[in-house]
Amino acid sequence: MATTPARSLGRTLIPLDGEVSWGCSGQGWNCCVDKDVPVRPYDVRRLAEAIGRPVQQLLDDGIVSLEWDGYGILGGWLATRPYEGDRSACVFYEEVIADGRRVAGLCNAHAGRPEACRAYPYQRHASGTEFEESTSLPMAAQVFDCGSCALAERTTPRQVMLANGLTDYWRADDAYRAVALYLHKCGLAHLSNSTYRQLPLSPAARLALWSALYTSEGTYAEALASVLDAADALIAASGLPRSHLGGAGEPLARPDVVGMIED
Repeated sequence: MATTPARSLGRTLIPLDGEVSWGCSGQGWNCCVDKDVPVRPYDVRRLAEAIGRPVQQLLDDGIVSLEWDGYGILGGWLATRPYEGDRSACVFYEEVIADGRRVAGLCNAHAGRPEACRAYPYQRHASGTEFEESTSLPMAAQVFDCGSCALAERTTPRQVMLANGLTDYWRADDAYRAVALYLHKCGLAHLSNSTYRQLPLSPAARLALWSALYTSEGTYAEALASVLDAADALIAASGLPRSHLGGAGEPLARPDVVGMIED
């Protein structure tokens, strides 16, 4: 399992409710080519439902890969395929060619496309840490300069994102981030350095715990809660106080993932 602190998205901060010129031609030539597409547990669940495959099959077939990032968090990424020489395209991207030229770009998983694709070219801006984020923050992150076409209209990043049905994704993502931060503070992240107090656990067991965020059955809230239960059981079995685990600062209270998702 790779650790990839270098894999990230370029971001420029802009006002969440500031006026921008934006329009989407629906061709996919900008958003589906030469991009790394991050996927979180809710993204993968929705994607699997949309294309009619179990989540585990997406992982086994390499459509989604799980990689440790520089914070010791297990993240997901969509696979790519070769495109026009040394370029790459999303595994779900398909072009329509007529008279020797491309006339349309299609997403073969459009109904289940991840949050990063729905919000493109914007994202909510994370504040404070990698894992804290709020829909009420005044800033957004623009990950690509897109929207200069003739279809562009005056709008705001917030309006662009909400128009693409992101409310459920944001709620699910906030719950996931709370779980990830909890696991991190409990010494269960994939980190090994002098300042991080890791819970003694085999690499395979640590990977299995984090992978369950993606593969556990039941509802999304049940899947997150089952991972929290497993984490609490591991800590109890270790006999170590929570104050002796994780990074500096007080231990976190267990997040109410059901309340975060259903409120």
